Amino acid sequence: MALEPGQYTRREPGSASASLLYPADVFCAKTDGSFYDTERACGRDVSVRVRRICAKRTRHNFGDDTFLTLRNRYAGLSGPAPHALDGKPDLSGIWNGSPDSTPEGASAMPWAATLQKQRIGNNLKELPSAYCLPGEVFPNAPLPYKIVQTPSLVVQLFEGGFRQVFLDGRGHPQDPDPTWRGHSIGRWEGDTLVIDTVGFNDKAWLPAFLPHTEQLHVVERYHRPDLAHLNIDVSIEDPGTFTKPWQLHMVWTLAPGEEIGEFICENNKYFGDTRAK
Repeated sequence: MALEPGQYTRREPGSASASLLYPADVFCAKTDGSFYDTERACGRDVSVRVRRICAKRTRHNFGDDTFLTLRNRYAGLSGPAPHALDGKPDLSGIWNGSPDSTPEGASAMPWAATLQKQRIGNNLKELPSAYCLPGEVFPNAPLPYKIVQTPSLVVQLFEGGFRQVFLDGRGHPQDPDPTWRGHSIGRWEGDTLVIDTVGFNDKAWLPAFLPHTEQLHVVERYHRPDLAHLNIDVSIEDPGTFTKPWQLHMVWTLAPGEEIGEFICENNKYFGDTRAK
């Protein structure tokens, strides 16, 4: 994948490919697509925030990255998908999240594509998470997520936040108060949990640093084919931003021995270094 100046990527060991991710989970990438392999080299040509993250991560091998460590730790898990007492597939557990490894390009309108380039060009100085604001519209980062499932409610927990998905038959509010993560309701289609979310504000960033409007509508389809895997298909619709829906596909892996840690943004002082002066 060719990189433009200001883009930051991660790669897996032995892989020449890379996918554009949130800068909170990056490896040091040069703008020509190659990767820094020393802390000193990592300090060049990247923003302060990314430079500090890269310096921290490049003291270890690529395989020591938390995402890869968790995936490798539980690589031997196998078995059938469990079911809840109501007969539905049980999605509960700690999951090692992962973004789409080969995302399709979004059909962004000119204003959105221009803003995306501006964000990349200014080293993501206005990234919401740099100001301790929510960093995801929907769970899609290489971070641990915890799912708690009941017949009427699914709760997703992650460092710094949570999301409720109502399964009790209610609809969306007629006049929702726009929020960072919107209002989510769910239903079962066979063995697949379908999560429908609307009511977003226009402040959060989509994957690949794309903007959106309050017309954003996200539909996620969660399917657990076996014990260790969770397949998630996402359709992102926004007639104010895209000319057609943007489809993403993720595969999460079970990490049963892990737990969600406390995350207090104020303790992560390096976030502040990206703020516009």
